[in-house]
Formats: sequence, C-alpha cells, structure tokens
Amino acid sequence: MSVGNPTIPLEANSLYMCLTQLLAGFHWSLFITDAQGKATRHHWSQDSRRRGSSDPVEVYTHSLIDPVTQMTRGMNLNLAFIRVSAFVAPRMPYDYVSLFSTIFPETYTTVRDNRTHGTTCRTWAMGALQKLRENNLITLSTQAVAALEQRFIDIGTEVEAGIASGTVDTAKVTQV
Repeated sequence: MSVGNPTIPLEANSLYMCLTQLLAGFHWSLFITDAQGKATRHHWSQDSRRRGSSDPVEVYTHSLIDPVTQMTRGMNLNLAFIRVSAFVAPRMPYDYVSLFSTIFPETYTTVRDNRTHGTTCRTWAMGALQKLRENNLITLSTQAVAALEQRFIDIGTEVEAGIASGTVDTAKVTQV
C-alpha cells in the first residue's frame, strides 16, 4: 500500500469492530480474521446490486479485505479497529454468513423506513455481536455485550477528535 494509505495489521483469529468516518457518526462493521490473519468484513450497507425501487435499499454483505488499510476501497477513512478480546475463534470453517443473515430478517425499500424500524449498520453490528455471544463465540453476558456499544462510540469519537486536532494521523487499533 502507498504511504498515504497504510496497511493496518490485525491479529489472526480475532474479531474487530471497525468504525469508519461518515458525515454524521460512524459506519459500523465487523472484521473477522482467520488463522492466517486474512480479514472478512461483515456489515449492513447499501445494496449496490439494487435493481428497482421495490428492492431492499440495504442488505447484509461480506467480503474479503486484503490488505486492511487506513482508507476503504470507497476512499472513506477507517477510524478505529477495536478488537473484542472476549471473542473465541471457532473451528474452521465456520458459517458466519448464515448466522449474520438472520439479524434483520426484513429490510425495507427506503433508508427512512429502515431507520424508522431501527435498522442501521450500528444496530446490525451490535446484533451480530449478540449472535456470536448466543453461539458461545463471545464470552460475555448480554448486558456486557450491549455495554460495548458506548465504549466503541467513545473510542471512535476520541479518534475523530484527534484527527481534527492533528494529534492522530492513522486508524487506532485497540482492544476492549
């Protein structure tokens, strides 16, 4: 990667919450690394394959990200990769796609309808953490997983403020 878009090293067999800068708030996604450290990004996002106005506007998607970098392919700034230390890597192969596909069984044709029904990348990501907990892949209580949300927000806000003040120049990689 170029100097302007450094590679972000992630630990093997790990789970990270990634916060990406948006105009207002953050885009939330999960990065899960395999035994070789290769990352798959799982998130709720706009459906780039949408054909018509009756199709869902947002869907669960996943893709291999290699290498993981400061800037996304869409040139958005990744602010933080927050490793969830309570994650227990399963035996591979593990079907995360089937697990995560059940988080929002219903989606809507407009962003406004999704937001009205509480369907966002943040609620999807927090739902994904609860699904992992229910499947014994996160060793925390329901309440402890829910409490991570504010910790993620605090870390993302801190990094964003650091970038604005010039004291931070790269994505923060940390652990909760």
